[in-house]
Amino acid sequence: MPAAAIALILPVLYTVPLAVPSWGGRYLVLPLLAMGGLVVLSANRHSRLAQAAAAFLAVAALSTALSRQPHHAFFGPFGQGTGLLFIAAVVGAWALGGIVNDENGRRLVGHALLAAAAVNVLVAVAETAFDLSAVGMSDSARASGLLGNPVHLGALLAGATWFAVARFSHRGALPLLAAVALFSAGVQLSGSRAALLAVILSIAASALQHRRRAAIGALAVAIGLVGAGVFATGSGSSTARLANAAGRSSDGRVENWRMAAEALEDRPLFGAGPGRYQAATSRHRTARVGPDVYFGDAHNMAIEYAVTTGVLGLAALLLWAGMCWRRVNLSREPLAGFAAAVLIVHLLQPQNVAVTPLAFLALGAAGGGLDPPRWASAPLPARLAVAAGLIVALSASTRLGLGLYALNEARLGFEEPDGRTADHLLPRWSAAPERLARIYVLQSREQQKPELLDKALAARRRAAEDDPERIEPLIVVAQFEGQLGNLERMEEALRRALELDPWSLTANSELGLHLLTRGDRAGAEELLERSLRIDPAQERVRRSLDELRATDDR
Repeated sequence: MPAAAIALILPVLYTVPLAVPSWGGRYLVLPLLAMGGLVVLSANRHSRLAQAAAAFLAVAALSTALSRQPHHAFFGPFGQGTGLLFIAAVVGAWALGGIVNDENGRRLVGHALLAAAAVNVLVAVAETAFDLSAVGMSDSARASGLLGNPVHLGALLAGATWFAVARFSHRGALPLLAAVALFSAGVQLSGSRAALLAVILSIAASALQHRRRAAIGALAVAIGLVGAGVFATGSGSSTARLANAAGRSSDGRVENWRMAAEALEDRPLFGAGPGRYQAATSRHRTARVGPDVYFGDAHNMAIEYAVTTGVLGLAALLLWAGMCWRRVNLSREPLAGFAAAVLIVHLLQPQNVAVTPLAFLALGAAGGGLDPPRWASAPLPARLAVAAGLIVALSASTRLGLGLYALNEARLGFEEPDGRTADHLLPRWSAAPERLARIYVLQSREQQKPELLDKALAARRRAAEDDPERIEPLIVVAQFEGQLGNLERMEEALRRALELDPWSLTANSELGLHLLTRGDRAGAEELLERSLRIDPAQERVRRSLDELRATDDR
């Protein structure tokens, strides 16, 4: 029942009252998932499978402790949350799935996944037909369902499609045929190319075992893709995007992975810390990535953990995953197909607080092999430890929930008390002080109180200081300093930004223009030249550089 509840709730937990509705509520579940997993792992401490999972978690914890920013490595980036807490929740979801050791339990988990996927398809259709921006949903050409991002919706539905194809039987042909068509339609609306490839692979894998099943599954996929293609907007469908992908640079992934290789050389054993991918790779950017484009995730699960937890973390992950896959029969166990599809998508797309735990929950349930905790025979100290752990997990979730609620209220009402509450309750994410700074700026304009801008600037500075390895808060601070006339502080912030990313378009252009007005012609020329290499279409920068060179020639 716990595994089935997770499979049903995580994909549909869309929380409008919280900041980032598609992420906030799911992030609150992570402490509980982590605690549940630790209890199961403790009860199975003599199992080699549980020991492998615990080893990966232990390496990730050591990587967090050794990180330059342990606090951020624990909680992960705001809106992503892929830090140590996320890793513990992934392990926890797998462990709770691993105690599902009978066919009835697997069937219940599978039905929960199908139901949650169906709900997301219906929401995706509604997104396509209506404007749902009032409840926080994007109005882009690609549907995201209740997951907030089209690629995460695609990953979920690719897994559901593989599951449905694997469950195809003569007795239940019609409903499962309809399910495959429905989920394929959702993949089409999401526009996810990686998910479409995973769906194609599910049909190919089915053809190796049962050609008739594969043929009917392929027909259902075609019906879903064609049917949804009629409603998909422009080139936003997965088939259109896949057809247009030829000749592109795969959205910068190759360059992203090159940066990852260089970042791994900086901290090879334990990495930069979970969730610290952007901080580790930004200083290795080049002009080929694009103007101020930053990857918060490697878009490849293996590369992600290589950079964030080091080669030791990646080795522990591969050992654990390999032991899990040895226990399952991919051709016979539908839940293994769900996990396979999601993890295939994770080779090209980011992880997610809902979809990634579900993949490992399905993988755990497909293989089983773990014993449920035996409360009746557990000693009193063990029960007290579990009770204390649950209290801590519930307290953490409650505090995070209140903070995310206050942050959302501050976004809607621009009230200072809400901003202060969010700043007090949430981890040191830059989102809360940045929101507080915006509130002070608005109050300064409305109340004609310039002194409130000092409070706004202090909040901006703290946002940058709380996470000194991220460039975006530094750029905002520099721009704010410049608007207030603090030119020396602006220059200092821009130089720090260039240390983090030598190819930042904003930092190069703004510092170059500033040095030009200050009379540092050599420094200005170097920075302006680099800025134009990143983006040649900057008329102001080009005009300033031409005037500088013309003056030098005279």
